[in-house]
Amino acid sequence: MDKETFSETIRQHYADEIHEAFLECEHDDGRSVDLVKLNQSLARLMANAKAEGLSPRDFEELVKSCLPQIFDRIKFPKIRVA
Repeated sequence: MDKETFSETIRQHYADEIHEAFLECEHDDGRSVDLVKLNQSLARLMANAKAEGLSPRDFEELVKSCLPQIFDRIKFPKIRVA
């Protein structure tokens, strides 16, 4: 598998995970979301994605494309620069 294919596979995997996390945090009324739980889930996913080679900035962009309706209410962990 070449680097580009691997990168796209990782992005698709995390897009699916982001969507699943959102659905798990969505309330029964379909109009509200448990943002605390969603932020915790996304923080875990971001750490896993980073370990697999997806930068935190790329992960945030992926979240923005997957969840544009609530992106401005999501709190991402601070990115440490070495």
